[in-house]
Amino acid sequence: MTNDKKHRLAAIVFTDIVGYTKRMEKDEQQTMQLLQQQREIVFPIVESFGGKVIKEIGDGLLIMFESAIQSVRCTIAIQKRLKGVNEALEIFEVLYSDNASSSQYEKKSIFNDLWERRVIHFFAAYIISSWIIIQVVSFFVSRYLLSPYLIDFTWVIFLSLIPTVLLLTYFHGKPGRNKWTKLERIGVPGNFLLTILLLFFIFKSKDLGAATTAVTIENEQGEKIERIIVKSEFRKKTAIFFFENETNDSTLNWLQYAISTMIDHDLSQDIFNLIDELTLQLKKDLGIPESHLEEVYDLPLSEIFTNSFTALENFTKGNNLIVIDNNWSKGTEYIEKAIKEDAGFTLAYLKLAEVYFNTNQVKKAKEYLKVANDIWKDADPEYKPAQKAKEKLVEIKAMS
Repeated sequence: MTNDKKHRLAAIVFTDIVGYTKRMEKDEQQTMQLLQQQREIVFPIVESFGGKVIKEIGDGLLIMFESAIQSVRCTIAIQKRLKGVNEALEIFEVLYSDNASSSQYEKKSIFNDLWERRVIHFFAAYIISSWIIIQVVSFFVSRYLLSPYLIDFTWVIFLSLIPTVLLLTYFHGKPGRNKWTKLERIGVPGNFLLTILLLFFIFKSKDLGAATTAVTIENEQGEKIERIIVKSEFRKKTAIFFFENETNDSTLNWLQYAISTMIDHDLSQDIFNLIDELTLQLKKDLGIPESHLEEVYDLPLSEIFTNSFTALENFTKGNNLIVIDNNWSKGTEYIEKAIKEDAGFTLAYLKLAEVYFNTNQVKKAKEYLKVANDIWKDADPEYKPAQKAKEKLVEIKAMS
């Protein structure tokens, strides 16, 4: 059995600075300078006697010699130079690899230094606490309809202050009182100033207040009503396209237009139950807060459109003939069929009123408007038509 590792007799020397911990607590900067002086004095002596500094362990040194005689001579030379080295010399049989890299020891030394100073502990705690605070901010933004920019604002603060956290933990992570270094006196205020400037330039044009605003509108009875609406910059926008009929049944082609039209109307305010569920999920996917969905009453689609499948089919075909094919006469016939099928189909009355106004048949238009208005007045207050339909009626009335 072969062994690629080489066995050598090596003399190992350990050094240590007496009272290092107390020195660090008393004057960290001076102690760090002492460590640097140790390197400048000891390293050349070790090299001159054929030794190698394997690792720095805080204030101590791990030194290896291939010759015990050279290690003794080296320690005597160091003792004379520093007048205070009094370490035991021992000879060990060690596994020594020619491929060992000093950079590996250096990396371990840096990690140990950060660990001893508890930089890693405090930084991990900072990241976890930052995440918790951001989750709390997100909750309040969603619950009370605040500006979503507040979440980004919080992220920028925590990320930009990381240099300050690292500086403070590096120099003050160990127990005991430590004086502030020059680097801290400059770095910490500088980091705070940079954070303030960063926040100013990123969010100077952003609205960090409420995501909603109060508006006063006047209804068809002349009553002034105050409404809370989402500010324009926070409104969600989406495009609704026609569906594709994949059933190979051409008699259902009208549904590809009907579904998208119903989604559009239902978002503003059974196949009808299916659309209600679809639009509710769509609102959630758009990121609309749950608190807003709970507060706003969402009318069932059958109250806005119709609960008659046949009436819906005729209305959709008529609307497509008018809007897409520009065939107003044929389209009007289909919409009138929809009304015959469902006499309470309010949007069908509105569509006919719009068609007759656009074709200069004002008398007919007013008749259909009156019917639609009567239906709405007689409706239960809990099931008033969607706001978009109301606005449409006011718009058509204004045309007359």
